[in-house]
Amino acid sequence: MNSHSTQIQALSVLTALVLTLVGTTSYAATTTKKKASAQSVATRKAKSDFLTRTSIVHDSYFFGPAANNPVSGKTTGGMKEAKSFLSFDNYLSASYKINDNMSISPILNYTLRATTGVGASGARASMGDAYLKFKYSGLATAILAGGHKFKLDADTRYYAPTSTDSQNIGQIGAIRTSLNPSLKLANSKFSFAAVSYIKYYIQSDNTQALSRWAFYTGPQVNYALSNRVTAWFLAETANKIKSNGASYYDVDGISMTDLEPGLDIQVSDNILVTPYLNWFINQPLDTTSVNVFTSIKLL
Repeated sequence: MNSHSTQIQALSVLTALVLTLVGTTSYAATTTKKKASAQSVATRKAKSDFLTRTSIVHDSYFFGPAANNPVSGKTTGGMKEAKSFLSFDNYLSASYKINDNMSISPILNYTLRATTGVGASGARASMGDAYLKFKYSGLATAILAGGHKFKLDADTRYYAPTSTDSQNIGQIGAIRTSLNPSLKLANSKFSFAAVSYIKYYIQSDNTQALSRWAFYTGPQVNYALSNRVTAWFLAETANKIKSNGASYYDVDGISMTDLEPGLDIQVSDNILVTPYLNWFINQPLDTTSVNVFTSIKLL
């Protein structure tokens, strides 16, 4: 074999090596890009899944004036003859759906209350007790005879002592557990629902007569006027028991029971407006207050 032939063979081998190296590098680069692209897709999917499972809602209760004196700037309460200034009780919640049935929600509570003074008027903001809520939707479900649908929801909450009132008495917190049954009648516009809960206050000072237990139940009947409008009637009663055994039922002139007719108006998919009346049964009917609940889904 002459030197010219040897050079040609060497050049051919070198060319093959270069082409192999280029091909390998190109394959590695393509594979890296595919991996990076797959990771990017996975990241976007995870973010999209998180946002899909997350919702932010602002709820507000406006406690308005009594029907017998709509310009008084005050509303009635459970204590007979007692009046309080008009107020907005607000709740801002961020909820995350763990799965189709379970969700967890930190919730901030704050109040805007009208105030009056000598020659002046305004509003005062104050923080309520923030809480963390764990909700289980559909704890029990059943289709009854006749096709009626029964459902039981439940939730548990821990209230942190973020309000001035709770901090002033050294309250450590509170735990509340709720059971909320509902019944949808088959082939009917009527349905029934209720909220019932028990709440335990964790107090650091056992020498004072402070609230220890709270009980509430509120059965409600609903009638669907249309797909977006529902009329309802609620009867609710509550009680608190203090650490010394005293009950709110022992207080003269106080009513822990009230009646509320209302109207749910689904203005849009994200906005609910509910005007309703509130009458404490220990007071004249014309002391009924005019209130409005609004719920706005922000995310």
